[in-house]
Amino acid sequence: MNLLAFIDESVDSSTFCMAGYVSSVERWLEFSKEWKILLPWGSLNARGAYQFKMNEMASSEERMSHVPAFYRVIEKYVLFAVSVHFRLETISAAMQRIVVPGTTIDWAGWNNPYLLGLRALTDVINMRRSEIGPIIDATEKIDFVFDKRSEEQKVMWAWGRIQSALQPDKAALYGTVRFEDDEEFLPLQAADLWAWWVRKWSQEFGDNAVSHGRFPWQFDQLSPPKLSVTFDEDGLIEYLVDKLPQGTLPIGETREISPC
Repeated sequence: MNLLAFIDESVDSSTFCMAGYVSSVERWLEFSKEWKILLPWGSLNARGAYQFKMNEMASSEERMSHVPAFYRVIEKYVLFAVSVHFRLETISAAMQRIVVPGTTIDWAGWNNPYLLGLRALTDVINMRRSEIGPIIDATEKIDFVFDKRSEEQKVMWAWGRIQSALQPDKAALYGTVRFEDDEEFLPLQAADLWAWWVRKWSQEFGDNAVSHGRFPWQFDQLSPPKLSVTFDEDGLIEYLVDKLPQGTLPIGETREISPC
């Protein structure tokens, strides 16, 4: 059975972060049992159900004092963490600087930070597996579960483009993508916690958000292992240009300019 990556995003006026945790189905089931016991320390949603939302937990000292208990459950059951973060202004600035002679580049929606984050996040998981060594098998597939949102159709379009652009051996590492309600799928609430903190740290430490960021409670900096990626304008240009095999853009479309 494939591993499951539960992913959420956190965004403010200047910074976008997409992040979450990966573990086995069995571990996530045990995680959910323990997480659910702690939920009365969270807040009530519009349907009267208890939930964990990191921005709400951070709104008072009392609620914040309960967050370490939730994090202990994460430490106990997840295999590794993953994240991508960048400044929103970076996207348009980088794309404007990329020029292919004789060609007009249609970025086909990849200037949407959510879609760009999706591409970078899947890359960081499946292209850097060696960094997490024996935690997962080199050929093990990972299914992705995202919190329900209005952009589901765009994400599914992006997912198809990502897979079609990959070599068969790399494409084989990608499982399915689906969207679920975080009230029912509690690991999405853990993803919300990680995304919130990475975005917060990015304001303080920039590229070093994950390596320099510290929770205000005692924790193991090395466990769970963390795969993270970020980029400034030059770094994003390098990343995008790297997706230009044989003069084509698997992350968008190219269109030849007709001579006048």
